[in-house]
Amino acid sequence: MTRELRVEIGNIVTHALGIIISIIALGLGVWSLWQSHAAPLAHAALWVYGLCAVALYTASTVYHSLFAAPLARKVARCFDYAAIYLMIAGSYTPFLWIALPNRGGFTWSIVIWGIAIVGIVFKVFYAGRFKTISTLLYLAMGWLAVVMWPDLTATLPPAAIHLLLAGGVVYTLGSIFYLWQKLPYQHVIWHACVLAGSILQWLAIQLYVLPLGGLL
Repeated sequence: MTRELRVEIGNIVTHALGIIISIIALGLGVWSLWQSHAAPLAHAALWVYGLCAVALYTASTVYHSLFAAPLARKVARCFDYAAIYLMIAGSYTPFLWIALPNRGGFTWSIVIWGIAIVGIVFKVFYAGRFKTISTLLYLAMGWLAVVMWPDLTATLPPAAIHLLLAGGVVYTLGSIFYLWQKLPYQHVIWHACVLAGSILQWLAIQLYVLPLGGLL
């Protein structure tokens, strides 16, 4: 087995695991919201987040599974890159709609999703190009949360903030490996960082954001 094949298997396994975890996480979230008789807005925010996570990991898994079909892989790459923008915007949605609805959350949601749409269009036309610029845009979108920090810290407990921050740090660390082309298995490490970062942020949402859904 060549190293290239081992890398692709690692890529497939890490994000196939992400699909399973995302589906389980969505199910747990739905159950929690039903138990707390949460408002419809909270349910909507959770479904946006959950479906974006499933889309990200599914697009990535399909893309890496097509290593023997170059033409199909090229098409799948567009969806893979575009799904990253969906995941970032989707991850913001529970925080903005549930935790910050009266603190500019909906305005920020328009901004975040607007950036995501622009990014998706960009990746559809320039898939595989301008990799560094795309990575910086991913990071800028993610760390835009710093601007909302006063409102987040005023609404959420320290444990939620720590999980959110830890997830951001892991994503950022992963982006270094994503760009480190000469490092063996760098893309598998990137995948693992994405999975770890999304789990940390899901914990913040599940444990601290969704319980606020019953207060809307």
